[in-house]
This record gives sequence, C-alpha cells and structure tokens, in this order.
Amino acid sequence: AAAKPWSAASALMGLGRDLGKSLTQLARSWAPPEEDPLPGTPRNGGTIAVGTASGRLRVVNALTGDSLLNVEHHQGHSLPVLCVAMSSDGSLLASGCRDRTWKLWDASGAELLCRKGHSDAVWAIAVSGQRVATGGYDKNIVLWDTRTGEEARRLLGHTSGISSLSFS
Repeated sequence: AAAKPWSAASALMGLGRDLGKSLTQLARSWAPPEEDPLPGTPRNGGTIAVGTASGRLRVVNALTGDSLLNVEHHQGHSLPVLCVAMSSDGSLLASGCRDRTWKLWDASGAELLCRKGHSDAVWAIAVSGQRVATGGYDKNIVLWDTRTGEEARRLLGHTSGISSLSFS
C-alpha cells in the first residue's frame, strides 16, 4: 500500500485519539482499594474531562474509565481543543479551542454558549460559579458571565501568551 503523506493536522488528530484511549486504559488499570479511596476523591471516582486534538470532548469516570459524555468534533470544535475545565459540581464543562473560541456545555453535552473573544488560540480556561476565565495566546485574560455570555472584564498587560489559569 502507498504511504500516506505526513501532515501536522493528521498527526495531531492521531495524537488526540491515542491520548483518549490511553487515559481510558490508565483509568481502567488503576483502582484504589475499596476501603482506602484517594483522599478528596468521591467513592464513584470523580471525573476527568478530556479535550482532543481532533476537536472531541469526553468526560470519563476516573476510576473505571467509563465514558460519561462524548461530544464529537462535528458537534463541538472543528480544530484542536487546547483546554478544558469543569465546574466544581460537574454541571458545566468549558472548552477552549485553537480557532479562538470557547464553549460552555451542560452535563448532557448540550452547547450552552460559544464565544470568540481572543485574536489567537484559547490556551487556558477555568470555571467558577457564574464566571468563566479564558486565557489566550494573544496575551489576554477575559472574564465572562455564564448567564449572559457577555465579556465582563479583560485583563491586559501580560507579556506572553496565557498558558494556564485558575480561580481561587
């Protein structure tokens, strides 16, 4: 058979598929003793949110690896998902994408919001109550109101792209 030409896009998509499979296998291979759960982890194992290079979103049970939510790329992002965050109660999932958008999803995988507020890729995202914070390669942090989807504040003055952030 003829060899397929290499491309960055196909390599990223393959990496995303492999990462999703690896996380599922890792979660299934590890199970703490029933009488000694990890400190701070619910007995059901909690969840892990995953964004892939193919634009797919998944939420899996951290102990069993069972899939709790799948959002395929044709329903979600069309470019790689660079960051994900879940609300503390697990009712909301936020995702940031290379296409400069971020999205907010409910626990069933229904898209609640899709916003574009950066001039470059969204590399960092965090959820806290009724706020989402996004950080971009454009050196901006934007705070959003999840009730309205409107930008609440823009934090400027960073000297390089924002690669991570969190609320306290």
